[in-house]
Amino acid sequence: MKVMIVPHPEPDRKLHLGIQQIIRAWVKWMPRSGVEFVDREDQADIVHHAIGDERAERVDVLSFHGLHPTAEGGEGGAAFAINKRVIGALRKAKKVVAVSDWIADIIRRDMRFNPIVLPCGIDPADWVRLKKGSYSTTTYALWAKNRVGGVCDPKPLNELAKRCPEMAFVTTFGDEAPNVTVTGLLPFAQVQPVINDAAVYLALTKETGAFKPWRLWPAAYPSWGPTGGARRRS
Repeated sequence: MKVMIVPHPEPDRKLHLGIQQIIRAWVKWMPRSGVEFVDREDQADIVHHAIGDERAERVDVLSFHGLHPTAEGGEGGAAFAINKRVIGALRKAKKVVAVSDWIADIIRRDMRFNPIVLPCGIDPADWVRLKKGSYSTTTYALWAKNRVGGVCDPKPLNELAKRCPEMAFVTTFGDEAPNVTVTGLLPFAQVQPVINDAAVYLALTKETGAFKPWRLWPAAYPSWGPTGGARRRS
């Protein structure tokens, strides 16, 4: 079977993006099931979109990662435009694969069809090789989103750090404080030991697929946060 992936796989410098992590896994594992990747639609048996866009002429399979939660505010006008493009692609797609039951419920309720639910996963080989203490031997809580905006808001982390001054925190974004270390956005290879050495992951963002907490399993430590989004069923 010949498959074209949209967007095309990016080099490793893009691996801080969740979508590119998923595409990277497709490229690694799907050829073992007889899939050959091609670059043009006229070569493809299936065109598989990882990001929905109604402007695409051909959408055989769409991987659905959710919509921007515009009802909660703070997303801005661009979020409505992005949602429109994704919904248009959902209408065109012959098959839709949702990464969690939580976002599949959006389709079931509002579009009246039942998508395939296929959660994301992790490659244990990316994590079991890591040694504890590669980043730090200090006990710390971690918040490690790859951007700021919308639901990815470090303010709850900073508020928690103020209320727990005896605890150490590491975060990719937010405000520096005596007990808060801000790393900034890190390449995938550099953020791996930061994730691996944490004592607890602060799952304060409403996740559509609970992708980040799954990375904690090889490191054998818990996540903590409010029940909501895909975390209810992950």
